[in-house]
Amino acid sequence: EVDNLFYNFTTTSRRLRLSTITGQVGAGVLALGTAFTPATNEWASSEQLTFLGGLAPQLNSPFNIFNWDSSINNVVFRNGNLWLAHTVFLPATVPTHCAVQWWQVNTNGAALQFGRIEDTVAHFATPSIAVNRNEDVLIGFSRFSSFQFASANYAFRSCLDVPGTMRGDAVLKDGEAPFAPLAGFIINPWSVYSATTVDPLNDTHLWTIQQYALSQTNLGGFLVDRWGTWWGVVQPTESCFRINFLSSFYNVNEATPGLATIRVLNLGGAPGTVDFATSDGTAEARNHLAKSI
Repeated sequence: EVDNLFYNFTTTSRRLRLSTITGQVGAGVLALGTAFTPATNEWASSEQLTFLGGLAPQLNSPFNIFNWDSSINNVVFRNGNLWLAHTVFLPATVPTHCAVQWWQVNTNGAALQFGRIEDTVAHFATPSIAVNRNEDVLIGFSRFSSFQFASANYAFRSCLDVPGTMRGDAVLKDGEAPFAPLAGFIINPWSVYSATTVDPLNDTHLWTIQQYALSQTNLGGFLVDRWGTWWGVVQPTESCFRINFLSSFYNVNEATPGLATIRVLNLGGAPGTVDFATSDGTAEARNHLAKSI
């Protein structure tokens, strides 16, 4: 979660807080604040209310769209690390736009990757994230600007890409009309209908469903603004060499059986090598070895 978000709603945030639940089902023990990310990358914790309804603009409407706060809507635990994405408001002191911020975090709080989907003209918000077995990443979100209706978008990064980077955002579904069902109110809220996941039958394909501004409908002689959802799938074609050891430690008795079978899982399927080493116990360690798989 965003650290102290409840208490800092009108100020800024700069780190995440990790907590744990341990114990048997039905008797779990919650430990708050077992780890924190480094206190960097400051952002505004929540959207600033305006008389135009929000911060994010839209085409053909004087009413902006409101995107709530920087709370985290989904977290993925993959290959021993946590992945997440959330809306942030920038600059931190006087925000002028919203962006998508994403992380890969170790369970001890170390930030392994950090990035933002951000633009000087467009606004990005309400993200969800999924990570496949190769650690390809898909983030789905909504996109807003004064040159378009609110659309459903996504961004992808391959496991081969430079750490901390995403490829450019792509349109999943264009918006069709302005969205201001509460026109004239101080808030014009955009709902958090956003979900992204791996295919349950193929752990490389990534699906996302996102919200967009739907065309108006006539209800009792009045035109009513609407939203809709749209889904799509990304099927990565690049393969990565990514290995999981089925155990991190093997203890071998020199007499029986005198050998160890080190089992590895080639998650990505690409060819490569695995390094392993031995260390002294009651016997002398051998030289450092490498084995092709």
